[in-house]
Amino acid sequence: MRNLILVTGSMRTGKTSLCKALFSILEKKSACPFAIIEENRRDERGIPLTIVLHDLGRKELLHFASRTASQGDDYLPFNFNTEAFVWALDKLKEAISQGCGPVILDEIGALEAKRGGGFLMDAVWAMDHGEGSLVLTLRPELEENLLERLSSMTKIGPVERFRLGSTDPEKLALTVADYVLSIASPGNELYIQSMHL
Repeated sequence: MRNLILVTGSMRTGKTSLCKALFSILEKKSACPFAIIEENRRDERGIPLTIVLHDLGRKELLHFASRTASQGDDYLPFNFNTEAFVWALDKLKEAISQGCGPVILDEIGALEAKRGGGFLMDAVWAMDHGEGSLVLTLRPELEENLLERLSSMTKIGPVERFRLGSTDPEKLALTVADYVLSIASPGNELYIQSMHL
């Protein structure tokens, strides 16, 4: 079972920036991290229009979702690439089978926390396999819904919480990395080698 770490922050507070910085810090410390992050293109009001998934270790990208603005201020729902969910879970399983350490999944949203879909199964699978930490980012209002869903599907121990807000994402990444490394198990050399092929 992995240690669960939640990093919460409102939209545009730097959750993805924190994940990138955290991955970089853990990689430099040879902690063998795995991370799937969401990178998005926003309109002039800061509303996401397209989302791409990025496997940071393998530097692979996959289109995840897109939407267009309808009339006025209303936005249509995202159209999701359902293959992206399979792709992300396959990447996660491969990394864990090769002995990765901490797992970072960026932006667990309403699809997971309120509806039980999306990357919820990735989080459950990661909790049940491998060693180290599972770091999830999400908006604060989704935290309790997510914990209820996760605890109904897998065993969860103590949860460590970090909050973005006025804190610089890169500085908070250092704090989270210190915590992750303090509870980390040694990485598998096979995974370290495969990451650099």
